[in-house]
Amino acid sequence: MGVGEAIRDMRRGGSEWDSGMPPVIMGFIALCALIGVVGTWLYHALLESSEWQGTLGKKVMGLEVTDLAGARVTFGRATGRHFAKFITSLIPLFIGYILAGFTEKRQAVHDMLASCLVLRKI
Repeated sequence: MGVGEAIRDMRRGGSEWDSGMPPVIMGFIALCALIGVVGTWLYHALLESSEWQGTLGKKVMGLEVTDLAGARVTFGRATGRHFAKFITSLIPLFIGYILAGFTEKRQAVHDMLASCLVLRKI
């Protein structure tokens, strides 16, 4: 069945794709999602564990990510911090992020889970 026949068949209410989206489109969407997840993870983890100690936005704002002793974080710790943000974002009303304004060390939930600090460079 050609594309034209499939479109005419869909207009009549039937389709060879009745089970849902075509596998090629589902595969493309899955690939895009995977690239997005891996891309953001590598962007955050690599830059936060590099000499920059933060992403481009943190660099512009004069902030750096450190461990609790003020040293540069490892790639593993930066990875943990990145994925802990998913836990922080599950807390309703952005409370996981708002906590950074009220804790002693100004840590959001993901910073506490990864034992990290975000400090303003002097």
